[in-house]
Amino acid sequence: MHALESVRGVITQQGSNDLSLPPLNLLGAIGVPLILLAVVLEELHTQRQRRLGRVTRRRRPPLPVEA
Repeated sequence: MHALESVRGVITQQGSNDLSLPPLNLLGAIGVPLILLAVVLEELHTQRQRRLGRVTRRRRPPLPVEA
């Protein structure tokens, strides 16, 4: 039995039972690869920006002095 709710109620053990949580839940199985993909894409973007030499940021327009 692999479930969190498997230990509720009266337990009668017959044979060999393995009471444990599932190895990896669905959100973790989907979320971990998406996070890794985001990190890889961010690194690729950083490398491409360095190669193109665009390090400067766009500046805000100056505020008028008498505003």
